[in-house]
Amino acid sequence: MLLCLKVTLLTICAALGVDVTPPADDRAYAPGIFSDSQGTILVWAEPTKAAEGGKPGSSAELWSIVGAQFGPNGWSEPFEVTQANRESLFLNWADVPAVARGVDGPMIVTWLPMVGQGTYAYHVFGATSADDGRTWQMKGPIHDDRSPTEHGFVSMVAQPDAQVRAFWLDGRNMARGHAQSHGTDHGHGMGDMSLRTALVSGPQQGAAESTLLDAKVCECCGTDAVMTPSGSVVVYRDRSDQERRDIWFVREDKNAASGWTQPAPVHIDGWQIEACPVNGPAIDATDEDLVVAWYSGAETRPGVHVAFGNGQSFAKPITVDPHSMGRVDVVMLDGGQEAIVSDILPVLGGGQLQLHRVAADGAVGKPYNVAKVDGGRPSGFPKMARLSDQELLVVWTKPAKKKGGPMGLGATRVSIADIPAIKRTGS
Repeated sequence: MLLCLKVTLLTICAALGVDVTPPADDRAYAPGIFSDSQGTILVWAEPTKAAEGGKPGSSAELWSIVGAQFGPNGWSEPFEVTQANRESLFLNWADVPAVARGVDGPMIVTWLPMVGQGTYAYHVFGATSADDGRTWQMKGPIHDDRSPTEHGFVSMVAQPDAQVRAFWLDGRNMARGHAQSHGTDHGHGMGDMSLRTALVSGPQQGAAESTLLDAKVCECCGTDAVMTPSGSVVVYRDRSDQERRDIWFVREDKNAASGWTQPAPVHIDGWQIEACPVNGPAIDATDEDLVVAWYSGAETRPGVHVAFGNGQSFAKPITVDPHSMGRVDVVMLDGGQEAIVSDILPVLGGGQLQLHRVAADGAVGKPYNVAKVDGGRPSGFPKMARLSDQELLVVWTKPAKKKGGPMGLGATRVSIADIPAIKRTGS
């Protein structure tokens, strides 16, 4: 059901979806999501209820990486992947746990343990489960580098051979002068952040040898990836020597010596910024048809944009909302000619999580408002997944009732038919 109100010249459609709040603690945050034919998996971080966890908010408090599966009967009982005290985990609003499941293979979940004294000295650890989360096999780091530098912003895609491929930002070249606090490079040291990939869900401990995809990328904008019949495609925010930070992509290429294409831009917005904006892109696909959504702060092209493509190139970007703060996700609809984009719009007293229907011919539907969220970092990055041809699952971090208070996760099932249809001139 959909409720639409006309305010001046703007029609706003408010969500009346079905509330499906995850089985999470009321301080949970940092959701990561994965969906396949077996269902949808959500993972997050939350404080454990163990008595030995220390006082709430203290460095000794125990935190857990937790998840649950969503199916026809709602959420499963939550499963716990691992737990550790707060000071030994990197828990962050932007760099969140990730989850995937190989085709007919095990589930893998990643998280970020601290490995050194630096603020950003953390690795990506993984664990696999072949029984829907009841038991877990710890793998250790999923990457082949052990330097005490940042490794994170993971995205993963299922492979047809029961494996999972991961993409991540890798700070191995930033070890020299690794900083303790944020500066123009967000305190990430003297070298360049790179983008790497490896197969990560096999029975071996640790990771297979990784492949370098791009030697210089934005230090803390998330990655996203999708599997197509021709192979994986990853999108990320690049970083030029002139500090232009636009969205680029790399795809698998069996004819290339490395197995991958050279990095190429989705579009050159020309956003020049001296620091990482912490606002990564999202990608989805139907067969070989791709759609990418992203935020840009370029003076000539601000806001959230979408580009449709085929993995070789992308069409001219479509501006969805020039006033948005980004934090995007995107889902391609069947046929490859329309997509649903989620983002956060700044509003008085906070932010509004909204959805738009976008067509490959450039048309954009009116906004569908999902929920109020925090207007700053605590809102994190909302997530979407296809439940069926008719429904989406949308997950977000709730706004705290008071500054520094509990947050928790919200979720709703949204009928795709309720998201306003695109009305073209003359139709």
